[in-house]
Amino acid sequence: MKIARVAAAASLLLALAACGGSNGKKADTVAEAHWSAGMHAWARGMQDSIDGISVLFGHAASVRGLEAGNPRTTAVLRRYVNVLRGCAARVRELGAAPTRLELARKEGLHACGRLEQAAELIRVGIANLAAGRGMDVLMQSSDPLTDGQDAIRRAILDLTPEG
Repeated sequence: MKIARVAAAASLLLALAACGGSNGKKADTVAEAHWSAGMHAWARGMQDSIDGISVLFGHAASVRGLEAGNPRTTAVLRRYVNVLRGCAARVRELGAAPTRLELARKEGLHACGRLEQAAELIRVGIANLAAGRGMDVLMQSSDPLTDGQDAIRRAILDLTPEG
């Protein structure tokens, strides 16, 4: 009798331990999915702003509007630049990355460093353009934008489980 109770208790403990293990695994998976969704939203927001900036600078009329201080064109650019300026804060708002996704977080923050640098160059470049000092500083924003865009792609790739 006593052996049967001990065996039953041991079986119960093993079953509970197994359930706890799968719940922990499930919780990890849920946390990864939630964090990954946040990173995908972050990436879309950054990419939309990069694309918007590219469209603005790709049209002569928009560039003339920025040079002339057109309020509408300037407001659109300011909105895109502010998204880039808030890049690292958006990644940090996601909180600590689940262990498997730490590389994606690191790559995302690297992207942000470059995108925030580009945002500052654009801000200064627009002021220079409006003051008639040319587009040199604006042109310098191209490399950090490209680097940031590449790092966004790497961050998203780092979210995909290796299999």
